Order: sequence, then C-alpha cells, then structure tokens
Amino acid sequence: MKEKRVERLNNEFKREISSILSEEIKDPRLTAIVSIVNVNITNDLSYADIHVSMLGDEKQKKDSLAAIINSAGYIRKLLGQRMMIRYIPQLRFKYNDYIEQGIRISKLIDEVNKDSKSTE
Repeated sequence: MKEKRVERLNNEFKREISSILSEEIKDPRLTAIVSIVNVNITNDLSYADIHVSMLGDEKQKKDSLAAIINSAGYIRKLLGQRMMIRYIPQLRFKYNDYIEQGIRISKLIDEVNKDSKSTE
C-alpha cells in the first residue's frame, strides 16, 4: 500500500514541480530549458530526489541548476500550498543529462539509417 502512495506522490510532485518551475520561478539565471525527468520520494517521506535535465550551453545549465537549488525552499513552500499532504519532504535536486543523451543517440541512429540507405 505504501509503495502505491509513494508512486502516486512521485508523479504528483513531478507534475507540480514542473508547473512551478515554468510558471512561478522568475530567477534570471534560469535560462536553460528544464525538464523534470524523475522524482523519487523516500518511503518515510523525508526526502524527495528530483532529477532534472536541461538543454542549453554549460553556463546556462550551471546557472539554471544553481537557481533551482537556491529556490528549493520556495518550491517546497508552494508544494505545501498546492498539495493536500501533511508533510512536504526536503527537496534535493540532481542534474541528469538524459535529454542530451537521447538527442545524441537519436542523431547516431539517424546517421546509421542514412549510411545504410546510401549503401543500398
């Protein structure tokens, strides 16, 4: 039963944090395109690991991640106002380059397909 609740909270947190980042955070350092890839809340609801992926150059990514981490308390406060749970876990933001890896893999697949068509 607890696993279902945590999974449901993971999905709800992902949706709400994405909304907060796009609509509420007005930090000028937040210039990269940010995507919430995954949220993992511990079973005791004390911590939420939020995996973010970004598109942009290295400086934009670094500045955007700093802006998000500095806004963690404000994001947590907004989550408390939006969600109907008694305790909001501590938010820990972690950078993952999933989007970049996906784009790179897609380009490699396109190159292989293009090469195979040109040899036929």
